[in-house]
Amino acid sequence: MKGREIRGLGAEAFISTHEPKALRSAAGTLDLILSTVFLSPDWPALLRALRPRGTLEFAAREGIAARVEVRPLAEADAALDVVRRGRARYRVVLAA
Repeated sequence: MKGREIRGLGAEAFISTHEPKALRSAAGTLDLILSTVFLSPDWPALLRALRPRGTLEFAAREGIAARVEVRPLAEADAALDVVRRGRARYRVVLAA
């Protein structure tokens, strides 16, 4: 599901961090890692996937920005529950 959604947003490739074999096969090939996970990923494996001497100007050049779900501050408890259960599709932002 996530792979299809990510490609729909314009990504050319998607590597699940839950698949160690896929992450190992990507070693030294990535220009950018876009991590939006709530939990801490396997950072050493992710960093090994980066191409040596790369830069992160890609996001600015391609106009990549975060997608957010804005909720009223009055719904803070419900929003936090959604995040804790891993059900947030994007970043949850509380607005006053």
